[in-house]
Amino acid sequence: MRRLTALKMRLLPFLLLVSVVSLPGSASRAQSELESMGRLELGTDSCDRNLVINKTTGPCARVVIDQMDREYLSVSFYGRGPVRGSSNKLTFGGTTSRGMVCKRTSCSISGPISLELSSASEVDFDANGVAKTLPSAWPVIGTCSIDSKAVRCEAKALMGETWTANASF
Repeated sequence: MRRLTALKMRLLPFLLLVSVVSLPGSASRAQSELESMGRLELGTDSCDRNLVINKTTGPCARVVIDQMDREYLSVSFYGRGPVRGSSNKLTFGGTTSRGMVCKRTSCSISGPISLELSSASEVDFDANGVAKTLPSAWPVIGTCSIDSKAVRCEAKALMGETWTANASF
């Protein structure tokens, strides 16, 4: 037992040195991950989408694209709700092989992005911007095409619900 403790004490400086030497690589990896995350908010020239919950189709005012990492994006279409000051949001989420270019959480689109969708969700907000209920969400099959001039999304859920959303900038 005493020999094992002595061995640990001799190895301690070596283990500390190894952990310190590996920190710069870990820090650069962490920095790279942070640089791959961000948001792009776009006002629209034209925009329309349908909502399954309210069974409505209508215009939307802005599109927000969030990049969680280089391979996962969500695309949200925000529009006015039925009551003055209220709003709603339709969001698609999925994977891509090419994401946006982000720096300090601000992103831009450097070329066409094809998104393979896995989820769709809807939520309504009151006039104060507070969600009226939890978001309704569905697993879906579909795609979004994103470029600097337009976003086009189509999705279908297993129970037959369908969504389309189109915006130009």
